[in-house]
Amino acid sequence: MFKPEYNILKVAGSLLGFKHSESTRKRLANLYIGRKISNEVRAKMSDSQKGRVHSFEAIAKMRISKLGRNLQPEHKANLSAAALGKNHAEETKLKISASNGTAIIIHDIETGEIKNFVSMREASRHLNISNHTIARYIELGRPYKDKYKISKLT
Repeated sequence: MFKPEYNILKVAGSLLGFKHSESTRKRLANLYIGRKISNEVRAKMSDSQKGRVHSFEAIAKMRISKLGRNLQPEHKANLSAAALGKNHAEETKLKISASNGTAIIIHDIETGEIKNFVSMREASRHLNISNHTIARYIELGRPYKDKYKISKLT
């Protein structure tokens, strides 16, 4: 009912519906630049997230919110540097590829040797043939050069 000059929040203690001015937003952003989060606080934050599962709708909204986002070159370089030297175990690579339906098995009919590859590209490099050829022999179900039986990992 009242339109007070100083107490502009509709519900006491809630910022619902309130918007900071542009200058205030810039000052707040500058406040947090360079701040480091202590290990104790990080542990509390990760503890509070354990067991949390997002709904499909929430995941879709998060994905959409990141579409078209352009990262600064400095940020890209930082992400690249952080990923250097990190490798998934072969078992993990197979699981990831299997979830995408691209893990490949090549069975050498003559020697009986079986090799698993995490991608069609990796399998094609091993046999020195194109990805298209790998896909064609999987579809045909025939051995490549009467020596290699190629199939998808299911």
